[in-house]
Amino acid sequence: MKMGMGLKELDYRINELGKVVDVREVDNDGMMEDEGEGGTVLDEGDGEMSVDEEEGGSIFDEGASDANGNDGESDGTGTEGVSEGDVREYKLLRRLYGQMLGYMNTLPVLGFNSSRYDIPLVLTGLARHLQLEKQKYGFTVKKANSYACIQTDAFKFLDIKDFLAPGTSYDKFLKAYKVEETKGYFPYEWFDDASKLDYASLPPKDAFYSSLKEENISDENYEYCLNVWQR
Repeated sequence: MKMGMGLKELDYRINELGKVVDVREVDNDGMMEDEGEGGTVLDEGDGEMSVDEEEGGSIFDEGASDANGNDGESDGTGTEGVSEGDVREYKLLRRLYGQMLGYMNTLPVLGFNSSRYDIPLVLTGLARHLQLEKQKYGFTVKKANSYACIQTDAFKFLDIKDFLAPGTSYDKFLKAYKVEETKGYFPYEWFDDASKLDYASLPPKDAFYSSLKEENISDENYEYCLNVWQR
């Protein structure tokens, strides 16, 4: 098997192997479990892509023969002439193909510090809406009270902060990618009722006071809020 092949080449190789490998026998032997889109990772000891210790080559080396001296070439009479290496390669490629499709069909949804705040806040509704319990390849990675990853068949929710240097703020993250927009300001403590969404003007500066930080926004930042409000 040629390393670094693309999805099209992988699909072609699987079809070619399928012409000489009895797929029904492979399936009946339990060698094709967990196949399909987004297939699970190979189990330990279950057809690993290992290097032959004696020969120093891959089990997929062209011209490799099995223990019976079979060179893996088909004589066109069904499964005769099929090597064990062909079967193992077919199995691994089918599973790899499913994993690749699953990866490409999964849309990453990124948040900043969302594992500690956004996701726990909406998790109940999110799980119900996405029907997490019915996902074939879904899983959740939880660290203490935060959620590092929530995977479904179609989405993967990640916290971008887990991939950044410690102490990276949202402003620094935006500036690193030359994003002109900055983090906004919100009167969290003032907003204590949904009816305030209908407020006809920007709340006064005092509304932006944070008892947690024991400070208010600066005049410059409030002026920025006014400019945004008037756009």
